[in-house]
Amino acid sequence: MKINLKKDAFLGQLFPGLKDDDWQDDSRLAQYLRNAYSRGGYTPEVKIEDDIVQISVDEQEVSKVNKVYQSALYLASKGAYDRAKVIIKPLLDEGTQNAELFRVYGQCLAEEGDKEGAMNYLIDALKWDPNHTESLIVMGNLYAEGKGDLETAQVFFDKVMELEPDNYLALNNIGGVLSKSGQLEQGAVFFKRALEAEPNFPFALYGLALTSFKTADYAECFDYCCRAMSSAGKDDQFRTLIRPLRGLMIETASYYAETVAAEELYHSLHQELENATGRLIEIEPSDNIPTAAKLEVAEYKKRDVHRVLYKPKYTAVAHLIMHEMIHLELIMEAREIDENQLFSRPLHNQQRGTAR
Repeated sequence: MKINLKKDAFLGQLFPGLKDDDWQDDSRLAQYLRNAYSRGGYTPEVKIEDDIVQISVDEQEVSKVNKVYQSALYLASKGAYDRAKVIIKPLLDEGTQNAELFRVYGQCLAEEGDKEGAMNYLIDALKWDPNHTESLIVMGNLYAEGKGDLETAQVFFDKVMELEPDNYLALNNIGGVLSKSGQLEQGAVFFKRALEAEPNFPFALYGLALTSFKTADYAECFDYCCRAMSSAGKDDQFRTLIRPLRGLMIETASYYAETVAAEELYHSLHQELENATGRLIEIEPSDNIPTAAKLEVAEYKKRDVHRVLYKPKYTAVAHLIMHEMIHLELIMEAREIDENQLFSRPLHNQQRGTAR
């Protein structure tokens, strides 16, 4: 088995014991790595050309390892972390080179709350397989969320992107970790890259919606929510996202309503209806009406003006006012085609009609 590494920051994370002299002297670096990869009296061959390090190690018999791995993976997926560790540990102690075993053992420790122990085993996984995406992601997560060390987390995330630039699940995961750590701008970059790889991926859209909400861009948040809701509704695997999306949409709409003056929302409709009816439309608050809002049509009330009354204690007042204005618009349209009985029947019958 050949392990290829670059002389970069990632190598430094795998082997934090490297000193400045080791980096500057290839022979010292090669000796350090030979010692690090030696197992049971076997010393691997290490070659360094320019910035590329190649380590050649003996392959192990894989049948036993695979059997243990499948059993451990099943136990870990059921939350039986102790049992999974028990069957993995002997192989680790024997010097296995299987990165997945180190990864599963490390994740079991992480789930149990032992973050430092988890990182040690995940680093071992990456020593045997520097391209092990799952271990890279978990290491980045642990540095970002567990230690608050975003600079180091980014070393692992950058390695993932180098290996799998179109892995939208990994991109979304990284975006979520960065956003939770307060790096909203960086997180949004990864959410958008996830959408480039998988357009309309609901979780990435939801991530961008949350980012917009946290930055008080409520209009953009609502738009992302709508797109995520539309996409999630087409696939049952995203069903769990519907409820949080709905809640975020309601909360966003509430905040957005507070940032916009009510009159701005209905001003154009107000002007259009005044021109269409040839009458002024008064809009006034009132606590003496039986409903949240009420339309008083001028002709019904024998007035020169129409009136829209609303209870000021209600939220979304603009919506209530516009709702009543639309009633007036429908009345005017019906009047024009002679379908409104209150306008078309004789005056003595009209007077017996119920006025709003």
